[in-house]
Amino acid sequence: MNDLVVGADSSDSVLALLLEDETVVGRWKNLGLPGDKASIENAALFTSCFLLWRWPLLVDPQIRAVPWIRSTYGDRLLIVRTDQKGYLDLIEEAIIAGQPVLVENLSENIDPLLCPLIFCNFVKKGKAIKLGTKEVPFHQDFQLILHTKLSNPRFGPEIQAQTTIIDFSVTTEGLADQLLAEVVSKERPDLEESKDRLTKEQNEFAITLKTLEESLLSRLSETEGKSGGRRHPGGEPGEHESHGRRSPGEVGGEPQDRD
Repeated sequence: MNDLVVGADSSDSVLALLLEDETVVGRWKNLGLPGDKASIENAALFTSCFLLWRWPLLVDPQIRAVPWIRSTYGDRLLIVRTDQKGYLDLIEEAIIAGQPVLVENLSENIDPLLCPLIFCNFVKKGKAIKLGTKEVPFHQDFQLILHTKLSNPRFGPEIQAQTTIIDFSVTTEGLADQLLAEVVSKERPDLEESKDRLTKEQNEFAITLKTLEESLLSRLSETEGKSGGRRHPGGEPGEHESHGRRSPGEVGGEPQDRD
């Protein structure tokens, strides 16, 4: 994995949970994530970014991450470029509506009007965020994803400090897998098609199995809780209830204002 300091022990624990969860990894692969180790670790790092209000900046010269991002977010994803006329107005609407935004093909010289948003300059106790000179009402579901096709970008120190840079450049392992797949698809397209189909089915079976296991455990827990309540009539209401834990993909904590 990239030597990037995410900045919190909680993020490390989330990364570990994601990497150990075969169903999560299976979903990523089915949505188009390359199956090499580096890509899987990068996907886990990407997912953890939103817990810490540090937007991910994807270094993606071979365009390996973008198809996965598009599949993950679907039609909800707004894709813009900084050379696009009125792009800040589109981002403003997305911030208010809680729509995820992918800013594609960034250069090293990022538009200064975009920087307050990148730096998470929250105001009004986290109810608004700065975009250019405006204070825009902030929806908690909003997510910003930054992307560059540059293979070795040199962003300014503030950008490096305020974002999580994730390098999706192809690795030796990833390149070998890609070349093998291309050779097989040309020589034996039937085998490559069967392999893709079986891989997706295997991932879906793992996801289904995990879902059934969790459902069974939940029902057992509810049954034990009810029987426990009958055995201890003097207990306080909610004494035996378990508090739900946020999923790794959810935003953790409230945004803090920054001067």
